[in-house]
Amino acid sequence: MANPTQRNATRPPPRGSRRRLQSWATAMALVAGGTAGGACRPPPPPQPFPTETFTDDGLGVTLELPPHWLHSRHGTSHIFSGPADDPSYYTTITLQGLPKEATLDEALARAFAPLADRTTLHWQPHEPAMVDGHAALRYALHFELHETMRRKAGVLVDASDAFVDLSYAATDELFPLSVAAFDHSVRHAIFH
Repeated sequence: MANPTQRNATRPPPRGSRRRLQSWATAMALVAGGTAGGACRPPPPPQPFPTETFTDDGLGVTLELPPHWLHSRHGTSHIFSGPADDPSYYTTITLQGLPKEATLDEALARAFAPLADRTTLHWQPHEPAMVDGHAALRYALHFELHETMRRKAGVLVDASDAFVDLSYAATDELFPLSVAAFDHSVRHAIFH
């Protein structure tokens, strides 16, 4: 008669435990392989963001924008978008001055009143901010225009002679495409 210990060693494990063991071994292999021998490494530092500068002396502001972006002017507003052969063409960064006749909150409401007359605006809470040492108000909203959902993020800056609105807009689908360029423009804006 065989030793009972040997008989149990040759018997297959109970149903389901082999699968658990394989899952555990696979998970451990992924963890060990994903950390290069068990040592965690920080991500590589971000690469410098390529930019070109744009200055509007009337508004007293200089911005860093992606190179080769297109520029158009509508009255006192500047609209920047990616190259025509690129999806970023359908994302825009807008720079415009607003009269300094009220508080930042009131100026923002006035600026969006014409759009609010055409569609429902879904505002996210405004946040106080500082841009190049100037008080500002960060805002974001979501709305439908021409049967397409759109997002807009911006910062309204209390500059010396006027409020300066710097905003980014795109469809929901394309919004992530150039939001980093907008954030870079805000972080590196210079008011003079």
